Amino acid sequence: MPPVTQQEMRDALDEIDARIKQARTVKNNSVGADAVKMTECLHRLRRARTALYEQAYLESIEDPEFVDAVARITAAAKLLNGVAANMASAAAFIASLAGFLGAVGEVMPALTTHLG
Repeated sequence: MPPVTQQEMRDALDEIDARIKQARTVKNNSVGADAVKMTECLHRLRRARTALYEQAYLESIEDPEFVDAVARITAAAKLLNGVAANMASAAAFIASLAGFLGAVGEVMPALTTHLG
C-alpha cells in the first residue's frame, strides 16, 4: 500500500467506523442468516480497520522524525542514567563523610578531656 497522509488515514478510519456502526445496527435488528452475514461483515470491517492501524504504525516507525526522536530519547536516557550513577556515588561519599565526621565528633571530646 502506498503511504497516506494522516488526514487520509483519519478519514478512512472515520468511514470504517461509520460503516461498523451501521452494520452493528443492522445486525442487532436481524435474525438467522442475515445476522450471520452482518457478523461476517463486521469482522471484515474490523480487520480493515486493524490493517489501517497497522499501516500507520509501520509508516510511523520508519519516519525519519520518529527515528530521530527515539535516538534523542535514548541519548537522554543514557545521560540521565549517568547522572543518577554520579548522584549515587556522591550520596555514598556524603554518607561516608558524615560517618567520619560523626566519629570525629565522638572522639574529639574524649581527646580534649584526655589532653586538656
